[in-house]
Amino acid sequence: MSESSCDHYKKHLPQFLQNTERVIFTKIIKIRSDNEFVAVITRNGIYFELWNKEILRECCLNSSEDELSGDVTMDIFYLYSGESGRQVFYLIKIGEKLFVVKRKNDTLNLVRRECGVVSARVADKSGRGNATVVITKTDGSRIESNFNDENLTENEESQEPSIFLLGYLETHNRKLECGLEMRGNVVRKELHKMRHVTKYGPPEMHDGAPDEASPLVKYGEVWVKFHNDRIILGIPVFNTTYTR
Repeated sequence: MSESSCDHYKKHLPQFLQNTERVIFTKIIKIRSDNEFVAVITRNGIYFELWNKEILRECCLNSSEDELSGDVTMDIFYLYSGESGRQVFYLIKIGEKLFVVKRKNDTLNLVRRECGVVSARVADKSGRGNATVVITKTDGSRIESNFNDENLTENEESQEPSIFLLGYLETHNRKLECGLEMRGNVVRKELHKMRHVTKYGPPEMHDGAPDEASPLVKYGEVWVKFHNDRIILGIPVFNTTYTR
C-alpha cells in the first residue's frame, strides 16, 4: 500500500478501524462517479462502508465467533430488472468462504453464504446484460444464481448493530466518563482552594498554619457559571501587598 493510499484511508477511517491487526481488507470503491466510499472488513466478519470517518452502512458477514482469515477479494455485479431497476451486489470471498451482499438504498443485506468455494465469477449467459454468478466449489460442483430471488439470511428491515461496534462505543464512552470525572475532581479541588482564600485571605495576610488563621470579613462568595464549553469563575480580589 502506497503512502498516499495510507493517508487517504486515515482521512476516512475512524481510529478503531486503522488497526491493521483488526482489519483484513480495505479498499476504495466507486459505485458511480458521485458514489465513492472506503470498504473495510474486520477479522471478526463485519463489513463497513465509510467516508470522512462516518459509518455509512454496515453488515455482519460471519455467523460464528470464529475470526476470518485468508485472501480477500471483493467484486461488484449489477442486475437489471424492469421493476427494481439496477440492483447492486457484492461478491466478497475470504479464504474459501463466499459472502453475497445486496445493497438496497441505504442498507446492506447478506443474501447468501457459501463455504468450500474455489472461485466465483460473473457471466452473462443470457447475452442480454443479465449477470449470473458461477460458483465453483472444492468438491467440483457448480452453483449458478443471480441472487434476485434469494431468501435473505438476515432481517432486511432491521439489523442490530454489530457486537464489535457496540463494544468499541462502550469502551469509548467509559473513557469519556472517566475523563469527565477527573476534570470534575480538579474543578472541585480548585473551588475548595478559592473558597479557603475567600474566607481567610491569601497566605501573605497571616502567619502560621492556614487552619489557625482567623476568618476575614466576608467579601463575597465564589460563583461559577457555564458558557458554551467553558467554566467561568468569579472570585473576590485581595490586596496581597498587605503587611502586618
